[in-house]
Amino acid sequence: MKERERKQMARAALGLCLGLLDPDRTASALAALTGDDWKRFVSKSIRHNVAAIAYRNLKGLEPAAPIPREALEPLREAYKTNTVRNLRLYQQLSRLLDALQTEGVDAIMLKGAHLAQGVYGDIGLRPMCDIDILVKDGDLQRAQRCLLAMGYRHPRITGEALKHLYPFTKKGALPVEVHWTLEKAPEPLRAEREHLWERALPLAWAETETLCLSPEDLFLHVCHHAAHHGFVLGFQPLCDIAEIVRLFGDRLDWEVIRARAGLWKVEKSVSLTVRLLDDLFGKIAPDPWAGISDSHYPEKKVVAVGVKQIHSIEDDADFSEPPPQQSWRPSKSEGFTQKARILMSTLFPPPKAMRVMYQTENLLKAYLIRPFDLFTRYTRLGQKLFKRAGRRDHSVAKRMATLHNTDIIRKWILDGGDRSDQT
Repeated sequence: MKERERKQMARAALGLCLGLLDPDRTASALAALTGDDWKRFVSKSIRHNVAAIAYRNLKGLEPAAPIPREALEPLREAYKTNTVRNLRLYQQLSRLLDALQTEGVDAIMLKGAHLAQGVYGDIGLRPMCDIDILVKDGDLQRAQRCLLAMGYRHPRITGEALKHLYPFTKKGALPVEVHWTLEKAPEPLRAEREHLWERALPLAWAETETLCLSPEDLFLHVCHHAAHHGFVLGFQPLCDIAEIVRLFGDRLDWEVIRARAGLWKVEKSVSLTVRLLDDLFGKIAPDPWAGISDSHYPEKKVVAVGVKQIHSIEDDADFSEPPPQQSWRPSKSEGFTQKARILMSTLFPPPKAMRVMYQTENLLKAYLIRPFDLFTRYTRLGQKLFKRAGRRDHSVAKRMATLHNTDIIRKWILDGGDRSDQT
């Protein structure tokens, strides 16, 4: 069997292990792995930040699927390491929540901090790289003063174009991001923000009680977050979604999810994420629009790009080919005025959109970067230079291919429906 086929076999086995829908099929796929395949399995688990989940699921498959000790041991170590790290993190988080509560600031836990304890039920299973909390608009200044008083450093206040303040940092602690909205462009959720708080549920945290998103809001947020980042976060968001569906089961109201996705303008983000989950893990979550509308159903080429993006996190992912040639030129059928308008909006998007695309408040820098960005991505000469750079430096090729694929996904999401990132 060829090397590439063996890589795909290890990928498929990892997906079945993480999905855990068919224990017999999973056990059969694992039994077919050789010693080198298991090394790939472990390496991919670590790169995708799902080693602890793989360890839990593999242990659950024994003795039907004997797992080599040399494969299980590094996964167990990853689980133990993550548990110890998260225990320290939760001590940091408890102090932060206590301080915010003292100041009268309500907070909703987001993403990893909520998922690890409130969804996985085992803080060792979900790695975290930062702490994300949601506060009300009127509490931003108080939350900032509270964090500064605790010794965190903060560069400056972020403009309304972004979804959170610039991260607060402190030596020996994880960065803290204070959000006031779930989206980078706040407009779609401006009317919904109050309802998010009304639907929030209590979450016990040591001796402090905080809040978390409702199950439907959590599902939508995780799906859209994965799609907005172009699925470069690997298997981890898919594991999060699988755990959400397993935990809440019939309590998830799919009609509510469908209706709320329409309000948030994230229908296509959710549909694409669910389709990728189906392809890689199995039929864990139903498509909220199945049998109702196919307008949000992802195109095959977009699904293929999403799969490639998910695997881009791996060291052995194939990035030898440059991104395909793509043109930003308007079609011939459009009039001169419309062509000029499209060209200008492509070269010089509005300031709020530039802040979102390049994640900076420095508009001069963003507008200076923009022409070079477009040149590299969409012109033959730019592609030629890219190919040369890629031959010299594999990381350049990998980065450019990932950016290009993210563009394809975002363009599909924005075309004809999901407008959450437009201004």
